[in-house]
Amino acid sequence: MREVSRRIGDLVLIVYRLGVRLTRMGSRSSAPLTTIGVVLGAGGLSLIPSAALDMVIGEGHEVALVLVALMLMTAGLALLMVFRMPKRLSTDELYKALVSAAAAMVVAGAIVHIATGAIDRIDRALVEATAGVTTTAVSLIERPEDLSRGEQLFRSLMQWGGGGGAIVAIVRIFPRLGHGGLDAEGGVATRAASRLSPTVGGNLRRLGAVYFTFTMIVAAAFALAGMPAIDACLHALTTASTGGWSTRSGSLGAFDSAAIEWLATGAMFGAGLSLPFVFQILRTSRIGLLSKSVELKVYVSMTIAAWVLLILWSGDGSTESVRRSAFAVTSAMSTTGFLAGPTTIFDEAGTALLVILVVTGGMAASMTGGIRIARVLVLLAVMRRELVRQVHAASVRSIHIGASSIGDAAVGRLVGEVLLNLLVVGAGLGALATSGIDVRAAVATAASMLATAGPAYGSSSQSSALLALDDFGRASAAALMFLGHISVLPVLAVAAAGTKTIRRTYHLASRRIINPAGRR
Repeated sequence: MREVSRRIGDLVLIVYRLGVRLTRMGSRSSAPLTTIGVVLGAGGLSLIPSAALDMVIGEGHEVALVLVALMLMTAGLALLMVFRMPKRLSTDELYKALVSAAAAMVVAGAIVHIATGAIDRIDRALVEATAGVTTTAVSLIERPEDLSRGEQLFRSLMQWGGGGGAIVAIVRIFPRLGHGGLDAEGGVATRAASRLSPTVGGNLRRLGAVYFTFTMIVAAAFALAGMPAIDACLHALTTASTGGWSTRSGSLGAFDSAAIEWLATGAMFGAGLSLPFVFQILRTSRIGLLSKSVELKVYVSMTIAAWVLLILWSGDGSTESVRRSAFAVTSAMSTTGFLAGPTTIFDEAGTALLVILVVTGGMAASMTGGIRIARVLVLLAVMRRELVRQVHAASVRSIHIGASSIGDAAVGRLVGEVLLNLLVVGAGLGALATSGIDVRAAVATAASMLATAGPAYGSSSQSSALLALDDFGRASAAALMFLGHISVLPVLAVAAAGTKTIRRTYHLASRRIINPAGRR
């Protein structure tokens, strides 16, 4: 296993070094445009396996896929020949690069959907691509089994690539927001994801190797459980990324296999673990860290408690009920969004519990969406401190989670971001409530989209949430997915900067039109 991990690490290192060389080709510094060039080039390369698969199977979309691949690679290479990555990046430039990369992935995905005929309108193609890039298990394609294998591979790779973008955010963005993962002793450390290696590239390589290895293990497990080889690989890509897209309209329940569902349950639980924490355990072989992590204990406890409650509330202790309850809990909490069957088998309390799990999400610095457990623990600690201060006004208490102390600056950023999320989900709820669905469905859909989970638990259209919306509702859902995947603060910061630039340009143009000679 160590030899395999070493070879995977070497492969990731080669790809990383190639990417670094490409980003140094240009002569002008621009983080956003250089990032867009890399994304377009990588997107074009990812279409080659899809075209090859269609060519081998003979399903007819290889020409369209090759043409789009050439177009994307040409555009990406052209940008890299003109622009290069700055040696040092400010926080604003990082935000712009991250948002630009995600937007470029969405546009590239939409072009592929239009070229292959999977989606016939550009606005719907953009919504579909947003769901893929943000690893959200919703789709406008009612029957994914009708797509060619090449198209299915592209969709899975798009979600897997979206997970790769999340790793970049874990290393470069989340530590600056105050929730970077876990430290070596199991406490919450705001910059844990940036402490794995002295360099950013080293951090990305290490977490990338964990991500790649986990994907391969899941693919092998699905194949051994009886899933066809191609389906096993495609579902592994969307499981490791917590994307949740399936090759069948019935999701994993369409395979009607208890073994596949149990394996998926374990894989989704694993996807909810903190990547830096997993790497620390693999590198040091310190199994004792599992018992020291407060966040891991809460994650395991919440999963087991929710599982037991669903069984009790359903009143059915059969083997199938136990399995479906475990599947639903891990699918919701990992925000993967796979379905083993209709969740309408759960009562009102069970449905509400699934929505709470979606909003909570998995561990910090994991592939999941939602608030994440570390931030919930910090919020609870802040609430406790404020209650104590109401009784003892002179009390001075710092925020401690496990072995870590969280500074006031990090706490302020974290609380501010959570409040921004609440404002965004409120606005999204208002938009969705006017889009053809009732208020209950709007609440479930808004929470699920911002958490990048997908299924609207409690809604009559839980597995086809996008199809129940009108065009405005789909655009609103796409905005929620985009904000939830990248994090609300970076997107709003970039939007605010762009708005400021537009206003400044408008005022300058107005002055020149009104007073072209520059007279006072």
